[in-house]
Amino acid sequence: MKEFNAQLAENHSIRSFFESKRCLIISPLQMVRVMARKLATNVGISATQIDMVNNFHEAQKLMREKKHQIVIAEYYLGDRVALDMVVNGEAGVDIVQHEGKNKYGLDLLELHQEIYPNRLNSIFTIISDYKSQNVAYKCYEADVELFLGKPLSYEALETGFLKAVDKKLYADDTMKEIENVKAYMAKGDFMMAHQVLGLIKEHNLSSAELNYYEGLIYSREKKYGMAINALRIAYDFDNFHYKSLSLLYDTLFLDGQYTEAYKYGQSLSQNFPINPNRLPTFVKVALANQSYDDVIHFCQIFMELDDKDPAISKQLSAGLIVSGKVLAENGEVERATLNFKKAAEFCQGEKKVILNALEGLLSVKAVKDIGSILGKIYEEKKELDQDYLIIKLKGILIEGSFGEALTMGLDLLNKKIKTPDVYIVCLEASISIGRRKEAVEELFENALKAFPEHRKKFEAILADTV
Repeated sequence: MKEFNAQLAENHSIRSFFESKRCLIISPLQMVRVMARKLATNVGISATQIDMVNNFHEAQKLMREKKHQIVIAEYYLGDRVALDMVVNGEAGVDIVQHEGKNKYGLDLLELHQEIYPNRLNSIFTIISDYKSQNVAYKCYEADVELFLGKPLSYEALETGFLKAVDKKLYADDTMKEIENVKAYMAKGDFMMAHQVLGLIKEHNLSSAELNYYEGLIYSREKKYGMAINALRIAYDFDNFHYKSLSLLYDTLFLDGQYTEAYKYGQSLSQNFPINPNRLPTFVKVALANQSYDDVIHFCQIFMELDDKDPAISKQLSAGLIVSGKVLAENGEVERATLNFKKAAEFCQGEKKVILNALEGLLSVKAVKDIGSILGKIYEEKKELDQDYLIIKLKGILIEGSFGEALTMGLDLLNKKIKTPDVYIVCLEASISIGRRKEAVEELFENALKAFPEHRKKFEAILADTV
């Protein structure tokens, strides 16, 4: 980086870059807003051109309206930050109610890149509580100009900011033309993007970077075969060129080439921190390649992240359920059990996933594991709802405790919890303990009256006793 005058106010290059620009600062924390405002004024942005907001929705509205070139945003702008603000309310921090959950600064970056596809005259900064490399790479992949972790001092903010400015001020001709390529892609003018990139390649040696952009253009055009060819050339130039490798994997995935995608996905996951958004595709590719241990491995990576998106959690847990079912069908009970248990553990309380996991555990007769999961749910909620009670009932039957199963089943029926499964358990338990024929027939008639569409199931239970 070129030497900058310590007194930013006296640095002509910096002030020329910033003097006509607008700045948007988005943070729920007053301390961050004040610090960022100080930096903005020090580099030459007029106070009248600086907007400060504390939530995603207002920031989005202002950005569309005023088209700020300079943006400084918190990484996470959702409910978790709001909770921190409540705790620190007495310290003078604003308390904000967000209209939605899981709003991120990166979502604003997408809008900023739409407004300014050529990035030579704009800077987008992300400040994050999360210090993991996974979040840093997620921001790098999205082309964030500056990523900073907390705790954050003014000095660290200024130093990082000046490095980002340096790249803009002293960009070479190739970088300037690459920005034009990006701008044409953003407009959907892929012919011009190819032409400009072709001119760049005429005046520069072929490299991973240039072939990456060729692959990127083809990928945006959905010409996946040509994109893959260009990206393979980029990969041959540099096996550790992150953007080429990640785009090659993504394009192979989109093209349905899961065997090849698995190969490059392995290289990506083994050599770089994983972008959390890519984990669901890793799981899908692992399932397609019958690499069931990898499914658990990727889910474990997710659980170790600072930032756990519930939507991703649900997708990963669903992958574990699928993996568990296949393993169960193949007779691999121990591995299937592990997958079902992990699905219940990873899903962050998503009831549908937990029920599917419990049904999976029933299929491999892992009754103790079912009891453990239900016990944790009971500790948390102080009760088990109808769905969990029926799972418990079925587990008791599988365990062979027929008298206990019948007692519990009849109790559920008396409480108006009447489902085909409850009747089936009661019928099977009744027959297993040799209950009177009249009682069994009465139970059968009640089941048939409530669920006539399940006649064959009920009759099959009685037929087994003949």
